[in-house]
Amino acid sequence: MSSNSLERNAELRLKFEAKLNGYSSNSDLQWIPFYLVDKCLCDMKLGKAPGIDGIEAEHLQYAHHRICVILAILWWHTVAT
Repeated sequence: MSSNSLERNAELRLKFEAKLNGYSSNSDLQWIPFYLVDKCLCDMKLGKAPGIDGIEAEHLQYAHHRICVILAILWWHTVAT
């Protein structure tokens, strides 16, 4: 089964949701600095197949630098709620 197939996506979604239900939010979480997001994006390998969402590493690496701030804020809202 391909890692980008709909079946694999459904399997991983169920696994994620099972872990998410057991997750306990920690209000002491700190902001993820945008420069850490930038470093992670720069370290991504280029030329790889996109995931099921169709986003390739090139999309993120060649986007405006504001994407790092947006992703850091998105991450914060994801783990803080």
